[in-house]
Amino acid sequence: MTAETFRRVTTILRETHPTMRHIFTSGGCFELYRMLHTINPAADCYYDGPKAHVMTRLGNTYFDIDGPCITPPGSLQPLNNEPRIYCQAYDWKDDFWKKP
Repeated sequence: MTAETFRRVTTILRETHPTMRHIFTSGGCFELYRMLHTINPAADCYYDGPKAHVMTRLGNTYFDIDGPCITPPGSLQPLNNEPRIYCQAYDWKDDFWKKP
């Protein structure tokens, strides 16, 4: 799968319902990575610590629910370099749904 496939997938998700962008930027960003990684196992997970946000890298392009990121944050680090955060990421979506 190519970066164009990722762009189409993120566009379809984002346009499915007005809440999708909120979901994938409020705890669901790691789930988006997992979905894109399922589509293409070459995708890598990157973490923006200051924003507590996950982006998916394929080749030299970074993606989130908004599609390809033209200027990725300079603070991005491979999430597998942060094992404590990586393990917690599986629960982020659960935290989102618990909020009032």
